[in-house]
Amino acid sequence: MTPDLKIPFTKWDPISLDELGSVMDGATFRWCIAGGYAVELFAGEFDVRPYRTHGDVDVVVFRDDQSSVQTHLSDWELFAADPPGTLRRWESGEQLGAGIHDIWGHR
Repeated sequence: MTPDLKIPFTKWDPISLDELGSVMDGATFRWCIAGGYAVELFAGEFDVRPYRTHGDVDVVVFRDDQSSVQTHLSDWELFAADPPGTLRRWESGEQLGAGIHDIWGHR
């Protein structure tokens, strides 16, 4: 395993929903948008403009689809928030335990 990584959160540039749609095109697993964007989309607010600025995009996938997610995003660098507040590389083929809920990624 690689040592924990400190990523400067102030320099994080979230993907747009349009970009997310392109990235997830062809995914062989179920996924959906969660968090703040999901609330806005459900309320119909996003059709006009985002209600507020979002610092990230939350995507939900089933835990059983971890290997499919890694395969689909094989050209991305993926990190597990393990423990929460600290990021470490999500190694190829690694199955994350029940206590790990957040994955961060970038190309």
